[in-house]
Amino acid sequence: MPEFGDVRITGNLTVDIDARINGNSTFQGNTLVNGNSTFQGNTLVSGNSTFQGDTLINGNSTFQGDTQTNGNTTTQGHAQVLKTIRVGENLIVNGNGAFSGGISTTSDFNAGNRLMATKQPATNPNDFIVQEVRFYEIPIPGQPGLVLKGTDGQNYLIFIDNSGGVGNPNIGIQKA
Repeated sequence: MPEFGDVRITGNLTVDIDARINGNSTFQGNTLVNGNSTFQGNTLVSGNSTFQGDTLINGNSTFQGDTQTNGNTTTQGHAQVLKTIRVGENLIVNGNGAFSGGISTTSDFNAGNRLMATKQPATNPNDFIVQEVRFYEIPIPGQPGLVLKGTDGQNYLIFIDNSGGVGNPNIGIQKA
């Protein structure tokens, strides 16, 4: 496997075997690595990049164009994506994750500790109707909602129950 110190490439880069860069790397053109890649320093990719194998970045990484990794990607430092990141299987963040836009998922979104909404609610404190909380002892299969852990260690699903008619929503709870 070829090894390099600091690398700066101003054109396109294609690597048909594994690549290991022990210093900082800057790619201003498109990048294609057909094998595995390891970057020991900071990495900046200004163009598009495709990694066909696993990618390990031990420094900080910034991708300003589209990035596709067909294997696993591990970033030990700070990862910044200025456009879109699509994850086909799992995205694991062991530290904090900050998203200035929205997060969309077609499956589950798991938070190990807390999921926080920091914006102040915009409701009128005097404009409410007394509602109730309904506990459904028999879970409704496929019911969407927010899963929270109870003090008994069980998972509970919280959802808006509008079965009482329009204008009469309640909070529904069932075991998840």
